[in-house]
Amino acid sequence: MAQLAEALGYCLLAWLAVLAAILAFRMLTGEIPLEGILTTKGEDIDPERLQSILVTCFVLIFFIIEVPGALARRSLPDIPQALLVLLGGSNGLYLGGKIARTQGAAPTRNRRGRKTASRGGGAAGKRRSPQKPS
Repeated sequence: MAQLAEALGYCLLAWLAVLAAILAFRMLTGEIPLEGILTTKGEDIDPERLQSILVTCFVLIFFIIEVPGALARRSLPDIPQALLVLLGGSNGLYLGGKIARTQGAAPTRNRRGRKTASRGGGAAGKRRSPQKPS
């Protein structure tokens, strides 16, 4: 039974490695666009997105360093409390920045001189032209 569990573990690890390779290949070839990953609508870099990506990379590096020791112990890596606080704070900053950008968007003028909301949008932000009676 232990051999079956170990074989399934290696199969799962291989599956995840294949998925990661496919994602990396598609990102490198441009099938998955990355040009807007740090910005909103092609504007300046959003600090909350930048810090979120940096913290995620830090956590990834931590796990890459910790996994060989955990495999030797046959367990998952221990997650320090400080790392959980860092992840929670990072996600809180990201959500706070996202809310501030969508709720506090000041009206700006578009190319035609009309006032528009600088960010946000969706179906709720679009105005429909009045329909003519038939």
